[in-house]
Amino acid sequence: MGSKDVDDSKKAQYEQTASVLRAVYTDAEFDTGDEDFQILSTIRFDPLLSDNIDSVIAFDDKDENSKLFFLFEEHLRRINLSLMYFKFGYEVSRDELLEQLNTVMKPLDKSNAYKLRLTIDKQGSMNIDVTQIPVRLNLFDGFNPLQSYTSPTWNVFLDVEPIMISPFTSFKTTRRERYNDARERVLIKGFAEPQEVLLYNSANQITEGSITNVAFKRTDPETFTETWFTPVLASGCLCGVVRHMLLSKGLIQETQINLKDVKVGDDILLFNGIIGVVKGKIVDRSLSLAF
Repeated sequence: MGSKDVDDSKKAQYEQTASVLRAVYTDAEFDTGDEDFQILSTIRFDPLLSDNIDSVIAFDDKDENSKLFFLFEEHLRRINLSLMYFKFGYEVSRDELLEQLNTVMKPLDKSNAYKLRLTIDKQGSMNIDVTQIPVRLNLFDGFNPLQSYTSPTWNVFLDVEPIMISPFTSFKTTRRERYNDARERVLIKGFAEPQEVLLYNSANQITEGSITNVAFKRTDPETFTETWFTPVLASGCLCGVVRHMLLSKGLIQETQINLKDVKVGDDILLFNGIIGVVKGKIVDRSLSLAF
């Protein structure tokens, strides 16, 4: 398959995503013209994504460094899908995005990993804030067996009330009040271990974490085959870049996941464009508060 065929296939996948999300919300719910928000994407720069990065590479303009930005193509497509849905009236070209990222990275030490928080406003202005983050040897460590898993296992607490889904949960924007509120009411202040809050909608369907997409392992009772399932887009979850990539490669599948079927002790996967894929476990918050 040629590169054009691959690009057309990925474009078709995102068009299918667009169709699903259009069916979830009415046109009126997408009328956000008077609301003040920006399109948001958080992109990981990681030197370990390449075998031969030169720490003094120029990173000028359109230097082809896209492989050093985790899931660059997925981010580009998701950004433009968001711009289209919120009717910003333009799209970002591949060259423009890469040039902006290269410009930010040029003066930095390329032996480090960084989180690049990119926002785009309705006037087309792009801003990128950079934070140094830990290097991870394997961004897909969560799929490893427990005995060879090297990353921390996250404590995952169920939210205590449903989240109201909207276009601002399906698309990543700076309108994050719902997520911030959930983190404020559930996460334990001063807790030393990594933690996440698991969200559900008003129909008691699991949607996602406050900063991650999620997947649950289910075993077929007849074949004993184990499969990782992530909530369907219609639940109101974010169309995350790692989620989309894992689905396209057949590493996870979609299904409706009901709150009643989630139990303390369940092993889950958490994933986003910064941490990659890690393991999590559903934990009783009241027991964690005791320690």
